[in-house]
Amino acid sequence: MEDWEQYKAFGEEYAKALTRFNEARNRYVKKFGEHSLDRVLLGEPLIRMPLSVDVECLNKNANDIELAIQNNKPLEQIPEEMWENMIF
Repeated sequence: MEDWEQYKAFGEEYAKALTRFNEARNRYVKKFGEHSLDRVLLGEPLIRMPLSVDVECLNKNANDIELAIQNNKPLEQIPEEMWENMIF
């Protein structure tokens, strides 16, 4: 069984995008540290998008994470004091 098949109930395209994102996120955290994505916003947190856009968003986020790993440059985290005052 391929990794994406665990998410196949959501559709193959979405399952593959989610698997790619999860793998990229895991590599990123391994490289930059356990809390390195704690205050990083990926995608649009206030908008619930339809599934087709979710696939695009997951792939864009995976690209951003993979590029950060490739360039050995972590994504910028929102300052903690600002993060604590954000409303989600």
